[in-house]
Amino acid sequence: MAHYFKSLLLLGLALASTPLVSNAQADNPLPDFATFSTNAAQEYALGRQFLRELRATTPVLSDPLINNYLENLSYKLAFSAQSQNQQLQLVLLPDRNINAFAVMGGVIGVNAGLLLYADNEAEVAAVLAHELAHIDQHHYARATQAQSGDNLLYLAA
Repeated sequence: MAHYFKSLLLLGLALASTPLVSNAQADNPLPDFATFSTNAAQEYALGRQFLRELRATTPVLSDPLINNYLENLSYKLAFSAQSQNQQLQLVLLPDRNINAFAVMGGVIGVNAGLLLYADNEAEVAAVLAHELAHIDQHHYARATQAQSGDNLLYLAA
């Protein structure tokens, strides 16, 4: 019986300290681990070029309600994360797979399958937040430079 109360007390203490831990990490921005030569204007232009090529070669869904929903949700997430990228452009693809992608310049592609199979808005938001992190951390730009050999430090990592 004493073991039961001890376990219950430990559980209560763990649950009570959870908000303290989560708040402690809320103000820590993601670190910028590498430098790269692409500036924000170049990333924006390259992202819009990618978007033009995508629309020219791949079918995209044009549903104003869904696009508006995805953009509103993305901007809420970007604002909450204090994102530096304020020029997001979302594109909805008619792919039934659960997936999304991000490229430089604030372009986020969302497969329709994500919306079809997500159980709730939180699941969609989690995927969009993940893609926003790729944009904020310039992962696409870094990978592009690594492929071209511009960033030897990135290749060594």
